[in-house]
Amino acid sequence: MGEEGPCTNELNDVIICTSGDEAACSTCFNMPDFANTFPDEAEIAFRSTLAFKPANQVGFCEEANYRTCKPLLEDEMSCCCTAEIEAYMKCSFESTWLTKYGAVEECSFTGCDIGGSGEEGGGDSGGGMGSNMIMIIGAAAGGAIIILLLCLFFCWRRKNHRALVSAASSKKGKKGTKDKKSKKKKTKKGRDVETGDSSGSSDDESDDDCSVSNGKSK
Repeated sequence: MGEEGPCTNELNDVIICTSGDEAACSTCFNMPDFANTFPDEAEIAFRSTLAFKPANQVGFCEEANYRTCKPLLEDEMSCCCTAEIEAYMKCSFESTWLTKYGAVEECSFTGCDIGGSGEEGGGDSGGGMGSNMIMIIGAAAGGAIIILLLCLFFCWRRKNHRALVSAASSKKGKKGTKDKKSKKKKTKKGRDVETGDSSGSSDDESDDDCSVSNGKSK
């Protein structure tokens, strides 16, 4: 059962454990092909260290411990048989992976502290500190975007309010001008009517004067 190698016994223990609790283990593992896929998945966890710290650089050991344990402390491999998985990782870490990937500093597996404080390790160039920093930067960027969107919204709302007020004022001004013109027209018309009446009265008086004068002449 399992592959032949320095950690065959540990791997067999993992396979036996997961087979006995397939319902729980299937939530994070591909159970039908577990014996073939698990060793690669465990090694990928160790190999991810190289993305943060070269194997020939001081601090690789600390980073490798953190990266190897990370799946066990999160959801990827934490659904079942964590003790057996950790034992297999320890064996592979010390007997195979360090040599395979060219680690130069003296190193050993320090354990995953499963169920402990869960404090993240990692080196000074991208371990737990780097993960926390990425989360902080992401949260800050998200907050800045939200604030920017709120500012844009309030600026748009203020500008729209000013436009509405301006339009209302303009409409009111036009109505007032129209009322003034209408009033002026009515006033002028009234004056014209009064002027017409006065002219008619003068004409009548002139006609009366002419009649009196003609009577006297006769």
